Amino acid sequence: MPTLENAWVVFHTTDDDKDGDTRIDLTVYDERNRECAKLGGEFDHFDDHSINGPYELEIKNASEKEQMTRGRWWLHIDPEGDDEWHFGLELLLLFSDGSTLSGGPEWGSQNLAEDRADARGGLQGLYDEPEGKSDAETRVPSTILSVVKHARNSLVPKVGTFYQVVVKHSGLALNVAGGVKDPGRQVIQWPVSGTDNEKWQFIDIGGGFYNIVVKHSGLALNVGGGTNHRGARVFQWPVWGTDNERWRLVKLGNGFFSIVAKHSNLALNVEGGSNDAGAKVIQWPLSGGGNEQWRLTTT
Repeated sequence: MPTLENAWVVFHTTDDDKDGDTRIDLTVYDERNRECAKLGGEFDHFDDHSINGPYELEIKNASEKEQMTRGRWWLHIDPEGDDEWHFGLELLLLFSDGSTLSGGPEWGSQNLAEDRADARGGLQGLYDEPEGKSDAETRVPSTILSVVKHARNSLVPKVGTFYQVVVKHSGLALNVAGGVKDPGRQVIQWPVSGTDNEKWQFIDIGGGFYNIVVKHSGLALNVGGGTNHRGARVFQWPVWGTDNERWRLVKLGNGFFSIVAKHSNLALNVEGGSNDAGAKVIQWPLSGGGNEQWRLTTT
């Protein structure tokens, strides 16, 4: 099931502008009332009859698309003094398979001020469009479409390309210890050196999952023994088709990904948040730490 990867909003101001010091807070929820995406800020002055955005929301929870279709949005303004704003908005949610949900209330249908500061709506009426479908071009400003096109391309590692996988907190790379080719060799973090034991290929196996295969040995990233236990070590191992070697990428909106194992739903993590070269890579629950955020760089 595809999961939420990115979210944007475009505001269309009609016949009454937004003051530059009026703050906007926008939150998108799934059907379980979990915060999935969030945006907050003043965003300067919005002129009458203007289009502003797209603005990217911060992803808080990578909910499944089915749960998002029955979700809702909520918007709150906080003016400094008197301000009345007439507007509509266009939400665009991008999922891990490249499909989108897009739409929102009609332009000018929202009318907020200091004494009526909240607007809300459901996601049930958003257009559901697979990757490549162009119906959105008749409704969505070209600015947001270009952003989405770029994001779609960046979501999916390119076929046949090897990547260095660098962790945010230390700047060190995912590496098979010592360049050993034997199955069961521990995966660690290590300074980038350009060797083949730090070059990884993402092989699409469907459903939003990848085998992550290291160049020097042809073996795959694997959670040892297929255990669900937090703290389990990550090794290289031959591809067998099991879920402990299947990984999904969760884009965090800051140029980094979480890399999550299918069998346990735990994330690739540098043990203890260590900055030391040689620190072991494990699986661990997502917590938002820099030791579980990874950047893909082509070699």
